[in-house]
Amino acid sequence: MNCGLKNEDGFSLIFTMIISVILSSTILAVFLYLSVHQHLIYRKANFLKAKYCARGGLNLKIIELENENSIQDWTLSINQCIYLSPRDSCMVSTKRWGGFLHMLSKSCKKDQSYSLRSIWGIVSTEFYNPAIVVNPFSETLVISGETQIWGDVYTGLSGLRKGSLSGLAYRGNRLVFGKIIKSEKDNRPQIDRLYIKQIFHDWRKFFTLPAQKFSDFIHENCDVINPASPENANIIILSVDNEEINRRNWHLKGPAVLIAKEKLNIQCSLRIENFVQILCEKSITLSGNSILSDVILYSPDSIRIKKTGSFEGQIFSEKSIGFDQNVRIDLPSLFLVYSEFNNGYINIKPHAAVNGWFYYTSPHRAEAPGAVQANILISENSTVTGLVYCDDFTAISGTVNGIIITDRFLLEDPPSKYINWIKDGHINRDKLPKKFTLPVFMKNTNFSMLPLKFL
Repeated sequence: MNCGLKNEDGFSLIFTMIISVILSSTILAVFLYLSVHQHLIYRKANFLKAKYCARGGLNLKIIELENENSIQDWTLSINQCIYLSPRDSCMVSTKRWGGFLHMLSKSCKKDQSYSLRSIWGIVSTEFYNPAIVVNPFSETLVISGETQIWGDVYTGLSGLRKGSLSGLAYRGNRLVFGKIIKSEKDNRPQIDRLYIKQIFHDWRKFFTLPAQKFSDFIHENCDVINPASPENANIIILSVDNEEINRRNWHLKGPAVLIAKEKLNIQCSLRIENFVQILCEKSITLSGNSILSDVILYSPDSIRIKKTGSFEGQIFSEKSIGFDQNVRIDLPSLFLVYSEFNNGYINIKPHAAVNGWFYYTSPHRAEAPGAVQANILISENSTVTGLVYCDDFTAISGTVNGIIITDRFLLEDPPSKYINWIKDGHINRDKLPKKFTLPVFMKNTNFSMLPLKFL
C-alpha cells in the first residue's frame, strides 16, 4: 500500500517537472519570438524614419532652390545638413549632372540608413504648349506635300500658308489641326548659353587633370570595374584608350570620369552605369550593343551613334551628333550641340527612332544665303519623340511626336533651298504630356522643379 503511494508521488513529481519544462520552454520561445519581433519592428521603424527623413530633406532642399532661383547657377555643388526637427536631420548633396541636377539625400537612424538618388529639371510652362514656335520676324511659314500638324502654331504676322513645290500642291485638307497664332512677340523660350559654355569649359578642364590608368582597376578573370569607394569622396578620373575599352565586355560602375585623348569607337557590349562621364578629345562612336545608363558623353568633335543596345543619358558635342539608320533610343535622353561658329548639326537618319530633348544652339547665326544649312535634320521615316529646339534652321520630313521650337525651317530641293518651308513633315503635340521635365539651362519664368527619375 505504501509502495503504491510512493510510486504515485514519484509519477506526479516527474509529470510536474515535465509540465514545468514544457511551460518554461514555451514561455522562453514566446519571449524570444517577441524579442526578435520587437527588434525587427524597431529596425523597420528606424528604416522608415530614415526613409522619410531623406525624402523630407530632399523636398525642403527643392523648395529652397525654387525660392532662391539658384537652379541655373552652374557652379552649384552643395553638401548641406537639413534639419527637419530637433532630432531629425539628413545630408543633401546637390550637384550638376549635365543639363539636370543630381540630388542625393542620406539619412541615418541608429542602425538603419537610407539613400535617395534623383535627377531633377524644371517644369515646362505654357510656352511649350504649341506644336510649332518660330521666329516672328522670319519669312511666312509654308507647308507643302503631305505635311500634317496637330497642335497650335505660333508664327509672325505673316502667318502660315500652303505652297506648291515642283508643281505638286499641298495635299492636306486643313493647314493645322489647332490654332494659328500670329504675333510680333517672340514666344520662343531662351537657352542660357552661358550655362552651356561653362559646363563645356569644365569638361575641357578634365583633359588637363592627372588621371589614373584604366588598366590599374582591371582584375584578372573579372569584367566588373568599380573604381569608386565609400571612403573616397573625390571623383575618380581614369585615362583610357580605344584598345583598352574594347578589350572585353566591361561592366563599369561609377561615379567616375573616363578621359580619352584619341578617337573612341565603342564596339564591345559594354555595360556602364551610375553616373559615369566619358570625355574624349576626338570623336566618339557607339557601334556595339552597349548598355549605358546615367552616362554623359562629351566631345569637342563629332559623336555618332551607329548602334546601341540601350542608352539613357546625355550627349554633348561642339560639332555634330549623328544617328544612323534604324537606331533606337527608347529612354528619354538629352542631345545638345553647341557650335561656336554655327556649322554644327544634329542628323537623324531614315528609320531612326529617338526619344528625348534635342538642342542645337550657337552664339552666331548664318546671315548669308550661301551659308544656309540644316542644323537639325529629321529625315524621312525617322521619328523623334520629345522636344526639338534649334537656334537656326530645322529641316523635317519625318515625324516629331512633340514640339519644334526653331528660328526657321529649311527645305532643300537641290539646287534650291526654301527658307521656312516644311515638306512631308508630321508634328503631333498631343503625343507629348502637357507638362514635362526640362533641362535647367532653359530660361523659365517659372522655376518650379520636376523630377526626371528616382534611382
